[in-house]
Amino acid sequence: VFKLNRRTGRAKRAGVIAVPPPATAPAEQNFPPKILGGKTFYGSWPLDLAVSPNGKTLLAALNLADAAAIVNTKTRAVRYVPVGHYPYGAGITSNGSYGLVTSETEGSVSVIKLASGTVVKTITVGPHLANSSAIAIDPKAPLAFVANSNEDTIAAINTKRMRLQGMLSVVRAQGNGTIPTA
Repeated sequence: VFKLNRRTGRAKRAGVIAVPPPATAPAEQNFPPKILGGKTFYGSWPLDLAVSPNGKTLLAALNLADAAAIVNTKTRAVRYVPVGHYPYGAGITSNGSYGLVTSETEGSVSVIKLASGTVVKTITVGPHLANSSAIAIDPKAPLAFVANSNEDTIAAINTKRMRLQGMLSVVRAQGNGTIPTA
């Protein structure tokens, strides 16, 4: 955690928020283990983070826990939400109401109502093993974009209706694929 001095633009370290794997994490997700003080701990492997526009909520995709963590940045309280397999990307809509978390293997996006901490919808953005990774939220238009690395596509999601609006191909006519990641 960092504390930002808005006047100078400098940030200073202000602590750590622990986000261990939730009790619902699959048993096979026990890699990579960490040994601290003679005890073995299993990580939740947070990959992508998103912060709400008002700065009060942090959303983390916990790749090895098949879950997302919703963190209250003031109290540092953590709530867990089960999402698709191998969550990767995280984004928060511009109104701060919904979190979107991609699933690497399922080609989907879990839509989370942040106030209740529940998945309200799953949007298919590519086929199985599409490697749906990074997600970018448009701050002005009601759109989110998901990179499908193994498909050379970008999925466009309408965040007002929470549905797939279209697909953009970034395939090259010759040579290797483009592998979009962000």
